[in-house]
Amino acid sequence: MTIPLGHLLIGPPHSGQTHLIAQLQQQLPHSRLISPTPAQNDPAILSATIQQATRQGHPVICDAANAPYNSRPWRMTLLKKCHPLPWILWQLAPAPPPTIAEGYLASHSIDPHSDTLSADIARCLSQRSRSLTNRTNRTAQLTFHPYSALQDFDRLLHLISLLAQYPGLGSLHQHNPTQLAALTNPPTPPQDSLSEICAVIAAQRHPLYADAAALSADIHWLKNNHFLTPHPPSPEPQPLTLPTASAPLTPPHPYSDQTPFRRLMGTLRFIAHHPLIYDPDQGSLKSLVAAMKAAHLITGNAQTAIRKDIEKILKPYQLLPPFPMKRGYFLGTGILSQPQLLQLYTLLRSQAQTLEDPTAQDLLEHFTQQLQVSKTLTESPYPVKTIANRPILAQALLPSSALPRTLPQLAQEIEQGQLLELGSFSGVGTFNDKAEGFFRAWPIQIVFYNIAWYLGYEIAAGPQTGLLQFQRLDRLFRGRPQLQQREHKQQLNALKSLQTLQSLCCGLYLGKQVSAQKQILSRDRKVRQAAFTPVELWFSDRVFKFVSEGSQRFEAKQMQMSPRPGSSSTPSSGNAEFKKLYSLPPTQDPHHPHRLRVSLPHWSIDDVDLRRWIIGFGDQAKVIEPVALADKIRAIGQSVAELYD
Repeated sequence: MTIPLGHLLIGPPHSGQTHLIAQLQQQLPHSRLISPTPAQNDPAILSATIQQATRQGHPVICDAANAPYNSRPWRMTLLKKCHPLPWILWQLAPAPPPTIAEGYLASHSIDPHSDTLSADIARCLSQRSRSLTNRTNRTAQLTFHPYSALQDFDRLLHLISLLAQYPGLGSLHQHNPTQLAALTNPPTPPQDSLSEICAVIAAQRHPLYADAAALSADIHWLKNNHFLTPHPPSPEPQPLTLPTASAPLTPPHPYSDQTPFRRLMGTLRFIAHHPLIYDPDQGSLKSLVAAMKAAHLITGNAQTAIRKDIEKILKPYQLLPPFPMKRGYFLGTGILSQPQLLQLYTLLRSQAQTLEDPTAQDLLEHFTQQLQVSKTLTESPYPVKTIANRPILAQALLPSSALPRTLPQLAQEIEQGQLLELGSFSGVGTFNDKAEGFFRAWPIQIVFYNIAWYLGYEIAAGPQTGLLQFQRLDRLFRGRPQLQQREHKQQLNALKSLQTLQSLCCGLYLGKQVSAQKQILSRDRKVRQAAFTPVELWFSDRVFKFVSEGSQRFEAKQMQMSPRPGSSSTPSSGNAEFKKLYSLPPTQDPHHPHRLRVSLPHWSIDDVDLRRWIIGFGDQAKVIEPVALADKIRAIGQSVAELYD
């Protein structure tokens, strides 16, 4: 018995399917109309009704012009369940119809309101034999591969997309069950990598693609072709291992032939291994094509084909981000190359371990685990660079209420602009300008400086409201909870002011007068200049060799020095900034012939860091101005001398 045809109607609801159905029923006597109901959303249930009609010899008209039935996986599942029933697709819209590779004999886009609707349908039905002949001829010229069937092709790309979007997929049930639950919410948590991947792909894409055996083969193919490694196995890209295969049961899709499939997957793998290739003179696409040509992955004029690969496949399948990628392409979270990842890991490890940053330590632990799982980190990288500074106190000995114990919470409070009540522990070191007791403040930034972590904040109440200060984190603890928050813009403005003041000072001491800080931050140039005092130091020959090396000790626009010894042979001597920096004439003092002159905020004469730096040179440095600073240094020297007399 001849198998009757199935006719599948898709398109927006109320798009004229009633007219099309009426005409089809006239030209297809004894046809059976089936309109899926919510209870038949499962293609398995609907296919039973369809098969019952076809066994009785009735052609089937399936009205699927509703949103739940318009997805590709739903249609492909229905056709698979109804095999070997042949189908013709009718799309009730001018948009390009879905590909016949879903499994149709033919696909037609038709206007149901046309005056020639009946003739249009008859013409489409009469062309079936010729269309099949043309397709057979085209298919004979193709070289097929394991992903020549559309379902297999879709599944592979969805798998790569999810692996790129969710690093560690396959081990989330062990390391991040919360994220896994958010992705799947399965009744039974997966117990192994494959079942986890199946659950995620079923929930995030469609159950049609959650075939465990097929996904296992896909993963094996991706591993063998180095898609799942963060770096290529050799400097020269290896050709894809892609066996030939027999023709699929469904019509071919645009990448069923080996040549376009190799180009597509080669491009995808190259982007994964070489993210963000960009030459500003060429732009993203030309830069990518040039790099692939240099790697002998493509030849000839492939730019148009690769652009279509990106537009029609890589972006729609969520393999590339949806926004315009004007500075180079990258896959998922892969924005760094393997060497860059290892460099970043080394820097993070140095900060976490040396500076005892709890937040960085938590991130380092997760980062290390991910690098080990991905085989990026097989042995500890050689620490070419490190940070020599370290905190002078052991955090393990701090009280449980000390701020360093709750850095993640403090970081969140800073980001949210949360008002805090803070207090200082009794018995801790303090300077005269630090008030005792509790105070309310807006925390702005956490800063590591020389020996410890400091909190930069803005006083929020009392006579010093608006004063910006730094204080050691370990000396502070929280008081009563405060319910007030401020806008993000206010927080950013405060951060900018804090950073500006700190950049103009010798250390973290920002004075103790709000009016003085506002004067420094004024937009009026004359008002701002009046807030600075010139500090001039004279140095001996021996010491000035060290001092003159510090070209960034202070802001360049604030500082000038005598010419460096031997500066005539300095490679940068022709640089205008270099000349301006070392433009002060020497002194006439034979013991201290070299000068440094810097403009600092008035309060800097009370800065402990500045005094400590000057005193560290002993009698090899001499304060010329301001007199108040010279008097302080003299008094300290006399006190030290008296101590040893």
